[in-house]
Amino acid sequence: MPPCQGTTAATLVDTSGGAGSLVPGDLLLLTETASPETGHPADARAERRHVVRITRVLPAKDVLCPALALVTVEWAEEDALPLISSFNRG
Repeated sequence: MPPCQGTTAATLVDTSGGAGSLVPGDLLLLTETASPETGHPADARAERRHVVRITRVLPAKDVLCPALALVTVEWAEEDALPLISSFNRG
């Protein structure tokens, strides 16, 4: 399900190898990776991007796939997502 307008958090796959590459204060670029209308990556719109300043980073676990490392990042209300889209960490 794509994130909704006003969202202030996201859970991402942690590819840092446990080093915790994201920290509060970092800027995170979210880019559309698939069209919310069709679900197809080829229909993603490059102009749908949004930068947020991370305020909190928390490790997370996937109960169905415990080996998958996840991290939940949060950002302030003033950086809330302005549109509905399917995003990817940039």
